[in-house]
Amino acid sequence: MIGGIIAVYFFALIGGTVVSGSDALGPRELIALVAVGLACAAVVYGLSGVTGDFGHQGDIGHDRSVHAELGGTSESRRARPPRIDRAISYLIANGVQFERRQHGQAITAQELAHILHVSGHRVAKTVIVSADGQPWMVVLPASERIDLEALRSELGSESVRIMSEAETASLFPGCEVGAEPPLGRLFAMPSILERDLWTEESFVCHGGTHTDSLEVDVVGYTRLEQPRIAHFATVAGAAL
Repeated sequence: MIGGIIAVYFFALIGGTVVSGSDALGPRELIALVAVGLACAAVVYGLSGVTGDFGHQGDIGHDRSVHAELGGTSESRRARPPRIDRAISYLIANGVQFERRQHGQAITAQELAHILHVSGHRVAKTVIVSADGQPWMVVLPASERIDLEALRSELGSESVRIMSEAETASLFPGCEVGAEPPLGRLFAMPSILERDLWTEESFVCHGGTHTDSLEVDVVGYTRLEQPRIAHFATVAGAAL
């Protein structure tokens, strides 16, 4: 770039000398030639700069559109990481008291109870069922399991079945499969709460990932979610 500018400058000086037909230039002619040379150099530099800038801007614009579409850096292009802030923002916005806890990986609600040293009666697990084709969020203690016949009766449905993880994954964007928080309204889904859990002051639940959990005030939770409260579970040694 600099070499090209210098070459243009000297070509302008030589050209001016040839045009003037004189080996010796006076001060005015010399000043004019210097000005012409600088002007030519500036034009060449400006053109090269414009070309370079447009090239880089095109690349940057492409990168930004890719990042915006895919959600960030190349690491996040593969899959958007699970997030807990959606559940937290929802609880804060609605004035529900809670406490966030971070811990090692806990896949099931029973594992969550174990890793936090909390009774399984106080850990809420979320099970999604299909009642006559309508998804329902069923919230019950980790130490209990669903009595499908009792649940069917409570919901007034002809048939109730537990939905598979493959069926429910798309219902909870941003959540790890099996770590859905028991916030039915956040995901536009009706919910039913086991009465045994409702009698507790608070419960612990997954917050959207297997390494984040929330301890939620039961009174605030029921005020916000307004779930149907009923007895439809039986004590079991293993969680569903």
